[in-house]
Amino acid sequence: MKISPLPFSGFYLPSTFSVLLLASVFAYPSQSLGFEKVEYVREFRTGLQEPVDVDLAVNGDVYVLDKEASKVFVFDASGKPKLDFGRPGSGPGQLDEPESIAISPKGQVFVADTENDRIQAYDASGKFLFHFGSSGDQPGQLNDPSGLAIDQFGMIYVADRKNQRIQAFSHHGIFLEAFNLEGAPSDIAIDPEGNVFALIPGKPAIVKINFQTHKRDLVHQTGQSADFLSSGNGIAVDMRGDLYITERSDDSIKKIDSKGDLLVAFGSEGEGRGQFDDPGGMTTDRQGHIYIADSDNHRVQVFHVTGSQKPAMTVHTQSPPAIEFDSLLKAEKAITDLFYVPAKGLYVLSQEQDHILRISSPNQVYGRKGRKPGEFDDPMALTASPDGVLAIADTGNDRVQLLDPEGAVLYQFGKSGEKTGQFDEPAGIAISKKNLIYVADTENHRIQIFNKDGIFLTSFGQESEKITPQTPEKGKFNTPKSLAINLQHQVYVLDANNHRVQMFEEEGQFIKVIGSKGREPGQFLEPIDITVDEQDNLYVADRGNHRIQVFNPQGQLILMFGTSADNQIFGFSFGTPQEPQPGIFSKVSAITTFQGKLYVADSLSDHIQIFQFYPTGLVKEERFFIIKSAFPPHDSSEDATESQRMAQESALQQALEELVVKTGLTKDQLKNALRIERTESLATGAIQVTVSVPKQLVSGAVMNNPSDTKKEEPKKSEEFILQ
Repeated sequence: MKISPLPFSGFYLPSTFSVLLLASVFAYPSQSLGFEKVEYVREFRTGLQEPVDVDLAVNGDVYVLDKEASKVFVFDASGKPKLDFGRPGSGPGQLDEPESIAISPKGQVFVADTENDRIQAYDASGKFLFHFGSSGDQPGQLNDPSGLAIDQFGMIYVADRKNQRIQAFSHHGIFLEAFNLEGAPSDIAIDPEGNVFALIPGKPAIVKINFQTHKRDLVHQTGQSADFLSSGNGIAVDMRGDLYITERSDDSIKKIDSKGDLLVAFGSEGEGRGQFDDPGGMTTDRQGHIYIADSDNHRVQVFHVTGSQKPAMTVHTQSPPAIEFDSLLKAEKAITDLFYVPAKGLYVLSQEQDHILRISSPNQVYGRKGRKPGEFDDPMALTASPDGVLAIADTGNDRVQLLDPEGAVLYQFGKSGEKTGQFDEPAGIAISKKNLIYVADTENHRIQIFNKDGIFLTSFGQESEKITPQTPEKGKFNTPKSLAINLQHQVYVLDANNHRVQMFEEEGQFIKVIGSKGREPGQFLEPIDITVDEQDNLYVADRGNHRIQVFNPQGQLILMFGTSADNQIFGFSFGTPQEPQPGIFSKVSAITTFQGKLYVADSLSDHIQIFQFYPTGLVKEERFFIIKSAFPPHDSSEDATESQRMAQESALQQALEELVVKTGLTKDQLKNALRIERTESLATGAIQVTVSVPKQLVSGAVMNNPSDTKKEEPKKSEEFILQ
């Protein structure tokens, strides 16, 4: 049910276990593609009660999800049991009739905990990490999750069966978006190009979805394929883009192409090789093997499918724009604005405390409640000039105050009123590279512009009237709040009560509108803050929709993420339960960016969430893996922990020595590129270490030394390339 999750060379399943299935395999010609054949390879059975899904780790380990036992069983590539984890229940790490499993590129194990309506994450050894999701039908909530798939960038896709949709999450469980379906999906799979396939038996249909373009296609249903799709259970896709379906009605496997034409059918009811009893989830690898959960026969069967002349699909190596959780920063509640000053750090404005908090070591506080210089009354906005002068919209005092970076008052300007230079609850402020100060004079429904000395220059805007009930006038405002200025000195105005952002030239000439009122992508409900980054991307804190939306400099939506705290349960292991989950926003109140990082404050939380934004997407790095093992020294007088450390170091040195030969680099040079992927204790007492380096280091060495390519045959299961 996943995209070829074992994409390496150098590892293979021994052919001595292969038996060609004759009686139960029916191969169908596919025009000029020729016949395909199916060979039985082996089975995994030890300890299994009701295996419903299976996936593969990069080191060849096989992870089998057992619904009846509420466990994950792990086997090595030869079928030898290694470990198991999970138990029945509803607590962290516990499972209730789980139905799907998927392994991320980083080796984390994700399980669709179906009856608990959540997704749980573990490390490769079974240690519980976190969970996300809760019961319901709102964004980020789940109702009977039945399928999981993870793409090459770590994005998680969930078949939300009873909500009849597919939901997308980041690898930290941050909700990204949902795609509604006409019917309940039983399972999903992803091809190498990132297309998601949803199997909908009740329709019956397979729907192909591209989350980047939001294009939806129906895989063509011939009369033959429509019949078996109605009893379909699991779906997987191979490296060529062909689809495998497990069919319950006749306990068989069907392979179809992207047009819906049947290529191969094999299997029958029974307990023998190539026979099935309620087959479930599947996965494939790049060598043409398919692993099938044969549920009521209490086993996983492995087959090798060959004969197709179709080329492998090109694996996409760059994702769409992406967001990743970075960390949490302790601050305080009721934050109304944030601003990062280079070389000084993050400044936090608190409406409740009427002061500025500078995050440093130790933290510093500037101001208190009052009307004197340096005192504040319900301040709503904070910014800084290019030379670090702080400017605060002192909302309750109807003025702007300017402070030096250490909090000393420089001067102030403005007072209550409607005349030029006067304010009525100013709630937004920004300073351009030309040191022009822009103030959102909120209740006067205008933007005023001052020079760096606070001298009034001009203003633009007035209270808007609606042309139609849905469309306010362009260039006019209804309680403008937050402001942001891009590199071209153009000004973004958050037109809050009109639920939109307007863009103007630096002197106030209208350019365009971004957004409108609503819940759809690109629409806003109660937007509260905006900011721009160094690449002129615009971020909108969409409070009413509990999300952040990101627009490129042309005003096109490129990313949105987040959901309500009411839609989730606390389950992340990033600290105490009082700490927010990544991407969960109760009442988002302020945002700012600095050097690719996005800082998000929630007025009900005393923590700031920090995210890393990748405007050009994540790049998939191909890596070369080596697995080595070593025993602790027999005559060591050290304790067990030290002996294991010595064995780990010995295995690591073996891997480095082999990489020196393969790359032509020194150990010191390799250490900068080396990544330890996994360390585990084997039943034999040995310590096994999996390491990796960028693939180009190895392939480049082979190209530079072609005479060396035949000197040494790779050892089985010890090295492989992640492609």
